[in-house]
Amino acid sequence: MYKRIAQSWLKKQARVSEKQRALNRKVFNAMTKDEWHSISHISKGARLSERDTLKGLNSLKQGGLVWEDHRLYKRVR
Repeated sequence: MYKRIAQSWLKKQARVSEKQRALNRKVFNAMTKDEWHSISHISKGARLSERDTLKGLNSLKQGGLVWEDHRLYKRVR
């Protein structure tokens, strides 16, 4: 039983990470290089809600792909 629960948990985590990767890609592609963007500008470009955009930005910020300064975000690479 524990093995079955562990396998279902791993499958769920894989689905979550696939969704998060797709979300990150949308947010990253909505930003132009070397410009500061607000959350609303990025969410309009990515066609996502501000909540999903912020979730993607935080993930990209942890990965070092995005910088934050006073609620403005800049794409690094």
